[in-house]
Amino acid sequence: MPQGWNRWRGLDSYFFRVVAGVLLVSVPITFVLGFVMANWNAQTTIDQAKASSAVAAENTAVRITDWMSERKAELRDLALSEVGNVGAPSTASDMQGAPGAHVAFATLP
Repeated sequence: MPQGWNRWRGLDSYFFRVVAGVLLVSVPITFVLGFVMANWNAQTTIDQAKASSAVAAENTAVRITDWMSERKAELRDLALSEVGNVGAPSTASDMQGAPGAHVAFATLP
């Protein structure tokens, strides 16, 4: 046998074959599982973002609807209080002096 073969003879043991076989099986499986888990994590994050934005949109719609209902009620009350007084000279000053029962829309919680 050539002298170079003696160095490789230690690598020709049963232990080396078992370790090489385990690595040949486990490394590709690890890469595949890592890829699958990364895709699953990305999809879960996307689904959570969609659900969160849907809830935020629903909450905003409810708040806007409530705000509009309050403004309509204020206008209805103001109109009812001015029935029969439309031609009176004090109507304009009464309408300008009507107290605002709401905060500015931008400061709503």
